[in-house]
Amino acid sequence: MKKISQESLKLRLAKLAAPIFIETLLIMMLGAVDVIMLSRHSDTSVAAVGVVNQIIMLTFLVFEVINLGTSVLCSQYIGARMEKQVVQVVGVSLIVNLVVGLTVSLFLFTLNRTILGWMGLGPELMDAGSGYMRIVGAFAFFRLSP
Repeated sequence: MKKISQESLKLRLAKLAAPIFIETLLIMMLGAVDVIMLSRHSDTSVAAVGVVNQIIMLTFLVFEVINLGTSVLCSQYIGARMEKQVVQVVGVSLIVNLVVGLTVSLFLFTLNRTILGWMGLGPELMDAGSGYMRIVGAFAFFRLSP
């Protein structure tokens, strides 16, 4: 069996982890770019979007957990040379992400005022936050699915 050096292993892990960090950075930047653009419009819209972005990042974490579990299972099955199980795990993960993504999008779109009320958003910010959350919520499915 071939022995892998410590430096070689670190390099391989860095090559695997880099795309994950880049993806996470880009998704986090979406909310930041919205805030930067709205900062020229009004402070009210920035405050409302900041609250909505907290909710969106929370839903993003749910999908990250699903995807992390999928990655772990796929790695184990690939290591064990069980390719059929890899296909099954990926298929189940896609179905789960589809169902959860549609549910989250529907939930964010229809219950936006209720959710923002739970977050303590004041009435002066509710209209701006609700409108933004309807837009982001309707398309959260595309943003959160693999």
